[in-house]
Amino acid sequence: MIASTKLLHKTILNRGILLSRHIGSISTGILALQGNDVHTTQNWNRLVVSPTANVNKVSGALFISYFSTNMAVNPIATYEEVKDLPNHPEKLLIDVREPSELQQTGVIPTSINIPLGDVATAFSNSTSPSEFKELYGRPKPEQGDYLILSCRSGRRSQLAIDILEQLGYTNARNYKGSWTEWAQKEGLPY
Repeated sequence: MIASTKLLHKTILNRGILLSRHIGSISTGILALQGNDVHTTQNWNRLVVSPTANVNKVSGALFISYFSTNMAVNPIATYEEVKDLPNHPEKLLIDVREPSELQQTGVIPTSINIPLGDVATAFSNSTSPSEFKELYGRPKPEQGDYLILSCRSGRRSQLAIDILEQLGYTNARNYKGSWTEWAQKEGLPY
């Protein structure tokens, strides 16, 4: 069902545990239960339990997959949008690469560097607005502020967005092309 809607998702199975992941406006999840832990009907092979859930029995395990569209949409940031950031000081571009990578390649203008490993701490309540400004030279963003995250190829920036969403940030976008696309279009080494 989820694949047929062409939604990007990751599924991780742990016995008897519901795991979900929010991606943009989509929430996906899988519940794997062994044996008779859930009582539905005798026909578990394809039982729809709600408009957004399917139950399947595969090799003795019960799988419930679902999706929900109740989150805010987090679209992808484009090269053109990132190129125009000098005209939009209200938007913050965060590069989550390591400082050594930035020294080797360079940076996208207006970006600040918060390595992926520091994102959770930087945006949590344990980092005060004054500490954030001292560390990164910009005011600490509010949870609804417009954020664009980048890295080398868009993978780490998506992980950073996942962290930010868990911390309550609702307006983060992934510059999926990240440094690789930027450098190609700007004629820089990558």
